[in-house]
Amino acid sequence: MSTFLCQDGHHLIDTAVSCKGWLQILLISLALFFTSLLAGLVVLSALLYRQSHPDPEDALSETENPLILGMILYRTFVFAMGTFEEKYFGVFIVKYVVMIMMSALFIWQYIKYFPYFDSYMSVLYGYCLFMHAWVIIVSLMTYIVPFSGHLVMFLTGVLPAFLVVFNIRSRLIYELTVTLPDQINSELAAIMQCYSINMLISSKIPPNQEIVLTGMIYFHEKECKDKDCPIHLLNELYDASMGKLASDENTENLRKNQVYLKHYVKLYYTIAVSKFESSPGIRIAYAFFLFYTLRNIHTSLTELAYAKKLNPNITQNFEIYKFE
Repeated sequence: MSTFLCQDGHHLIDTAVSCKGWLQILLISLALFFTSLLAGLVVLSALLYRQSHPDPEDALSETENPLILGMILYRTFVFAMGTFEEKYFGVFIVKYVVMIMMSALFIWQYIKYFPYFDSYMSVLYGYCLFMHAWVIIVSLMTYIVPFSGHLVMFLTGVLPAFLVVFNIRSRLIYELTVTLPDQINSELAAIMQCYSINMLISSKIPPNQEIVLTGMIYFHEKECKDKDCPIHLLNELYDASMGKLASDENTENLRKNQVYLKHYVKLYYTIAVSKFESSPGIRIAYAFFLFYTLRNIHTSLTELAYAKKLNPNITQNFEIYKFE
């Protein structure tokens, strides 16, 4: 962007280049062309080469975040405005107004859309967003208030920002986990609920989450009257990855029965699929669960074939292509 900058009739960096001369026009044209090309490649790679389904083995798997493109364009805008803000005060004002608005928007989308499935990555991402907002506030203070304690002021926000993000994430996941699947009111929440419960059964969890999961299983045992509930099909539930039936494992304490637990998660997925029949995202997430957790290849491919008919977006289409 420095190709645009002039001073005293010459380019700011290379004084041999005259402003508005043919050489500067050529340099500006080349800069705009290659910058646009690079931006297009960045956007394309960001849309295609990302995991937008719940994958327990990939910490970078993301939810269907509608502002991912906005984040890329925002970074480009801030970089471009930074080139001109020292010379034009109006650019400085516009830059900070946009930064404040976008920072608030990104924090809102973090709370609403759960940008990452992995808890550690999600907290880190949210922490960066909150610290970005805090940096904007502190940097504005350097222009408004003439004192020398801005570094101390910045450091005072480091720990509170982490605590706020951690508590927001923990509260949202807990509420999703204990909510009955038929009461979930959005596709994303349904996918996050299935992923969260799947993580509870497939990893070592702290005592407080262990109590929650045990209570959920106990409630399911006592309240589920449907003949297709896993609790009534222990002699039929099979896990190809383990080569076992649920009845081959501990049937007294179902919390220790991995075959039953996997089909317990499957129940949540089937409820979500039936509730949001037109959602390709849920179908894709369910297909990956069937393939990687239950090793049910045929049903997994059937779900992907059905997802193709539901007008998936470009990211979902690419995921289906990679999976097949």
